[in-house]
Amino acid sequence: MASVSSLGIGSGTLTTDLVNSLVSATRADADLRLASAEAEAEAEISAWSEMQSYLEDLQSAASALSNSSTIDSTTASSSDEDILTATTSSAAEPGTYRITVSEVATAHSLATKAYEGVDDVIGTGTITISFGTTTYDEDGSYLAFDQDADTSSTTLSIGSSNNTVGDIRDTINNAEIGITASVVYDGEGYRLLLTSDDTGEETSMEITVSGDAGLQALAYNSSQNDESVNMMETQAGVDAAFTVNGLSITSASNEITEVINGVTIDLLDTKESSVTLTIAQDTDELVENLESFVEAYNNYSDLYDLLTEYNEDDGDEETISENGILIGDNTLRNIDDAITSMMSQIISGLDSSVYTSLVAIGFETDQYDDYSLTFDSSAFLEAMEEDADSVLGLLSTAETTTNNQVSILLTGTDTQPGTYSVEVTQPATQGFYQGLATDALNFASDIVISDLNDDFSITLNGDTESISLVQGSYSSGDELAQMIQTSINTAFSSGTVDVEFDEENLMFSITSTDYGSDSEVVINSVDTLFASTLGITATGSGEYEGASFSSLSETAFAATTDAGVQIVDEEDSIDFNLNPVSFDLTISGTTADGTYSIALDEDWGDDIDSDGNVTNDRNRDDVLTYIQSELNDAGLAGIVTAEFNESDRLVFYTEPAAGTQTITIANSSVTGTDYLGITNSSNSSGYSVSDVSFDLSYSNRLSSVSSAASIAVPNGTYETADELAAAIETAINADANIAAGSFGASTENGSRSLYSTVDFASDPSQFVMAVNGQEVTVNVDANGTDNLDSIQTAIDSALTAAGITDTVTASLESNGLVLTTDATGSSQRISILADGLGATTQVQVASADLSTAIDFTTTPSEFTLEVGGYEIDVTVDSNSSLGDTDAESNIYAIQSALDTALALAGGGGEFTAGDVVAKLDANNQLYFETVSKNGEPSESTFGADAVIQIVDVDATDNSLGLAAEASANVNGYDAFGMDIGTYYGFDSLASVTYSENDEGEGGFTISFDNDTDISLSNLSTNATTQLGFSTTNYSGSENQTGQDVAGLINGVEASGSGQYLTASDGNSAATEGYILGGTAWDFTEALVIDSSNNTFTITVDGVESNEITITAGAYASADDFIAELESQINTDSNLYLDDISVEIQYDDTNHIFGIFSTSTGEDSSVEMTDIDDDLVSILGISESTSGVAGTESSGELDPAAGMMLKITGSTVGDYGTVTYVEGIFANLDNYIDSILGSDGLVTERQEALDEELDEVYDEMDELDDEMEAYEDVLVSQFIYYDSVIAELETWGDYITSLFESLNSSDD
Repeated sequence: MASVSSLGIGSGTLTTDLVNSLVSATRADADLRLASAEAEAEAEISAWSEMQSYLEDLQSAASALSNSSTIDSTTASSSDEDILTATTSSAAEPGTYRITVSEVATAHSLATKAYEGVDDVIGTGTITISFGTTTYDEDGSYLAFDQDADTSSTTLSIGSSNNTVGDIRDTINNAEIGITASVVYDGEGYRLLLTSDDTGEETSMEITVSGDAGLQALAYNSSQNDESVNMMETQAGVDAAFTVNGLSITSASNEITEVINGVTIDLLDTKESSVTLTIAQDTDELVENLESFVEAYNNYSDLYDLLTEYNEDDGDEETISENGILIGDNTLRNIDDAITSMMSQIISGLDSSVYTSLVAIGFETDQYDDYSLTFDSSAFLEAMEEDADSVLGLLSTAETTTNNQVSILLTGTDTQPGTYSVEVTQPATQGFYQGLATDALNFASDIVISDLNDDFSITLNGDTESISLVQGSYSSGDELAQMIQTSINTAFSSGTVDVEFDEENLMFSITSTDYGSDSEVVINSVDTLFASTLGITATGSGEYEGASFSSLSETAFAATTDAGVQIVDEEDSIDFNLNPVSFDLTISGTTADGTYSIALDEDWGDDIDSDGNVTNDRNRDDVLTYIQSELNDAGLAGIVTAEFNESDRLVFYTEPAAGTQTITIANSSVTGTDYLGITNSSNSSGYSVSDVSFDLSYSNRLSSVSSAASIAVPNGTYETADELAAAIETAINADANIAAGSFGASTENGSRSLYSTVDFASDPSQFVMAVNGQEVTVNVDANGTDNLDSIQTAIDSALTAAGITDTVTASLESNGLVLTTDATGSSQRISILADGLGATTQVQVASADLSTAIDFTTTPSEFTLEVGGYEIDVTVDSNSSLGDTDAESNIYAIQSALDTALALAGGGGEFTAGDVVAKLDANNQLYFETVSKNGEPSESTFGADAVIQIVDVDATDNSLGLAAEASANVNGYDAFGMDIGTYYGFDSLASVTYSENDEGEGGFTISFDNDTDISLSNLSTNATTQLGFSTTNYSGSENQTGQDVAGLINGVEASGSGQYLTASDGNSAATEGYILGGTAWDFTEALVIDSSNNTFTITVDGVESNEITITAGAYASADDFIAELESQINTDSNLYLDDISVEIQYDDTNHIFGIFSTSTGEDSSVEMTDIDDDLVSILGISESTSGVAGTESSGELDPAAGMMLKITGSTVGDYGTVTYVEGIFANLDNYIDSILGSDGLVTERQEALDEELDEVYDEMDELDDEMEAYEDVLVSQFIYYDSVIAELETWGDYITSLFESLNSSDD
């Protein structure tokens, strides 16, 4: 544009000013229009920004009122806050309670004697602390202590590094065992004070001490509770005791949370008179929030009025009409319409018919104040007083259920307010494990948990842990169940179990506390003797259980009439008055033989009133009860039973008993309609068995045995199930291999290798065993021809010397020692009580008789032992009262002093308490025995090379009468590495039992003992069809996985997980194609497949299979048959190559097979192309059976979508309704949240305005570009015209000069 500056030079006319004027004149209208558009857009953006702020304030105010859990608050007030105070949660209900506090809970506290300083040494040894209940006599004297089974004891080691008052305080606190230790000064000295962290009588402390006399000062137990020498009780652990409205209650804690729902009471002190606790609705904050909302709403409303104001032109030219900047804005108008509509909404679904709108609780508009919103708090409080639940539901949300086993956990973003039906088709169940019965659980003697039966592996809810039980003796099933439960629950962090003992059936059950398909309890493996002592074995092991058939029920053995020819459905009733039935019933072989005339002539139809309404809805059960009553009245009670069979037809049968029975129906007659179809028939009792054979194998820790030949059950007719069970048992036990398979009691092989020759004369070995309860010590200290001969000779000699006639044989397994009783059978048992021995001091003639109490405080004893090269200086100068006898008390005192000396020997750290033990012989004389070094057996402390010697005795302080020994005692015995515990023999005799399940189906179980696994093979077809035996073991030692809850919400199938049922979105998911058969095989007896009924061809998803052949054989259950069908179909080459497969289901109730494609959609289909005629009746499916094609997904969103319910019921059926009400402020909160969201109306409107402003800016830029181009054109034109004018001017000047020249020449 530099050329512009030269414009007009030539002419002086076409100047830059003229160009600018022309450009300005051209863009003037556009500039005015765009400036106006810019100003308008910016104003609207500013207005919407302000409106957004006001809407946010309005939402915040509504949000404070939208949550029922926050606005439904209560307050608690106590008439005496020195006695008790209380707080409430949203679950609390208003009410008044009279509370009398007679005792507040206290924590158990113990204090030591006074010490001069915190650094005073108390003593060394170990402190064991337990929690439980201490009982006292009437005088307050200590009686007994009962440890809490849910807690375990804690042992703390006190050595030279932590033996002061302060050190012990820190040691206890650092252990974090539920005790707070502190040091207090009481004016006389420093005392160590121990206080249980928890209150209540079950958190009382018991403290036992193993250590020197100084440490004994910390003891507090039934034998050591003398305040002068032990800890003294400063405060007993006591439960709180109080009454609420007259109901007596105790609590271990002063914080009471479970007495009044939603209320936590804190007990502070006692008072003879009652304290009044008042729970009231907290309305103060609620009213304040409502008033805040009114303010926020009026601010919003004022802004809306201002932004949408309309002013009419009054005709005065001087008056400029000004309207609101957002007048005519449809978005704002729609928002205001929605808010106004919500504010005036009437809420349905509330209990109240009065308080359903804001007007009803004090909200109005003031017509004299621009219709601003007002709030009358007194009217609101009156409404709250009358019906708080409805008012709160009106404001926020209300969730109610008509069934207390249903609760609403949450609602989804798609959940709409409404009332929805709930139906449960499958309640949630828990996974469990059912153990086996074992005679050991009759507790004729205590059950001992040792190394042989303390470990097992368990999978709980998908997680697997190895469990170690607490070793010891247990005298009851409940005690043992509690220990097993605690052991399992301690090992798992993600789940817990309940363990119960069935005292009647002598078995344990383990149940997961979780619900649903993830809930399971599986025993993976168990210790050697776990199953025999506890009945807990690896899942599916321990016995063989056949399939259960209805054809094997008790009635199968009875004399049974032919079934009636008419079907009677479960809901049917019969009027026998209008349709009488009569017949003669003749029975023989019973205790009531004879002929009985039966007449059914009473009305057992529905009762209907004059209006045709059913007043008594009878069904088939009522009809059956009437028929049975007629039999009973005829004298056949307990002799003949009436029943509708699985085909819904009436039968009569005798009670099974030994001997042949007959039952005959004759002279049957019906007048009117025949509803029962009773026909004349005559039948005999008994269950016929023929051609039943099978092979049996078993294995256990002792042996593996297979039957010598196929076991054949005698052909015949059996009158009772027990008679047939006995025949099966006899047949099994008659097999030569099985009969010869019994074993004596046999130990596990020892861990010590006896591969190399042992010089037992130089390095003797020893073990202590009990053979059938008779104890004997075996010293292997002489050499025989080989190691086994040495051991066997020693065993024989020891048994003979002890007068024990039972014999035991030694053998080697993997070079380890095994001991086996020669006698066989389960009555044989051998116990390993001890294995190996440390060195012992000699019992000296002058040793004191310790059966009489010794006062070591006045007559101490000092002596020195040498063990493993270390001298142990022992001073016995304190007494003990822990023992039940004087001898035991003396030993406790000696052992305590010895443990203290062990901790100090060699400067400390070389030994620990218990490494050397003090013992009494049969004459109550003292000796010492080495056991270990720092808790572990070592060469110098255990075995043939162990050494101990009394090297010095104080001549003055020698109340024990000890004397120094001249030489070391090297008299220990090596061990064979055998596990301590009891082993049992094996009978190798099967036990066969019969039982019926809950569905009335019968079956047989074969067992040897709980440690023995059994399998059947080579079964005849009749073994399966007649007895339910197959290669599948339906063992009673089983685990059952839990099931998720299933059901419908609002009539739509919901999804279940555990106890939680979530409403689906209602859209119909894509479905699979399938074919559904008619009535099929019912598996009341086994299904036999052979060449006549084993082939078919099927087309799945349009692909035809090859001819499919089912494996011939007998199938005892639908599951077995389905597994075979699925395997054959899904491995067919045509289907497999196209990745096509099926899933087969069987309806146990209606006996129907369904074959389902695993794909979904309209291309999913199943068709039977070809099938054997005899297979049609088995599957209920033929070539003409129509399949159902799959469908694509479709449907609309269900209003209950996303609602999650918790179902705690255990039955199926109607669970009532749930109602979800979305109150006005909850609705308003959600609405404003939605319009302010990223895709909400406000956001979209603001974005639209921003786009409009951007368009204005774009137009301005375009105008600038256009005007710049226009200016360039003008300049170009002006330059041209300017040059023309300049040239013309030049010519003019020339002509002028010519004229002037001419004029001058004329002159």
